[in-house]
Amino acid sequence: MAAVIEGLLAEQGLSHADLANRLGVTSARVRQILAGEADLTVRSLAMLAEGLRAQVEIRFLPRPANGARADQVHEGHQGHQGHDGDEGAGEDDGARQGTVLARGR
Repeated sequence: MAAVIEGLLAEQGLSHADLANRLGVTSARVRQILAGEADLTVRSLAMLAEGLRAQVEIRFLPRPANGARADQVHEGHQGHQGHDGDEGAGEDDGARQGTVLARGR
């Protein structure tokens, strides 16, 4: 996640201090988030997305039959393209997959 955030900051020409200012938090808090030392809630992820002028997506995917751990499922999931070009479930497995989007205002 930190690499994605750093990439978004670089694309927008923002520093950690700029992001902290947008979020109304300290630069130390931004460093804590980027270091993976913060337990983030859905609300804080949405706030972070707002500050980055981005959106965050949280997905629930079924585990593969081989019983791989959740982090292995996420890293190895390749998904497939739907009708609109978004990666995600097809019509057959849509009932087993849930997605939550948090967007800025």
